[in-house]
Amino acid sequence: MGSTPHAAVMFNDRVVIGHVGDSRAYIVHGDVIRPLTRDHSWVAEEVEAGRMTQEQARVSPRRNIITRALGLRPDVEVDAYQAELLPGDLVVICSDGLHGLVSDEEIRPMSSGCDRPIR
Repeated sequence: MGSTPHAAVMFNDRVVIGHVGDSRAYIVHGDVIRPLTRDHSWVAEEVEAGRMTQEQARVSPRRNIITRALGLRPDVEVDAYQAELLPGDLVVICSDGLHGLVSDEEIRPMSSGCDRPIR
């Protein structure tokens, strides 16, 4: 069994995220939602290689196969991402249980109900 964690640090006008697995982080700026992380999953790698479309990945029986997770091996490669934050931006971190059932377009309006933007 493996875990797919995120760690996020926000300082000044930046966010730095450490990421393993298929949980996701996004920045929501107004009406635009932008992914910050790349999934470590079999279907994401197939989409990136051009062998599968996003639509095929969404319904594939292999969509839950992760290629990196914490706890599967003694060592794991952690991806690090950083991004600039603008006033009013929201950082949304969600598990595969959310983004697997809800589209990015559906996540964006849900985050607009947050009462504590980062600035």
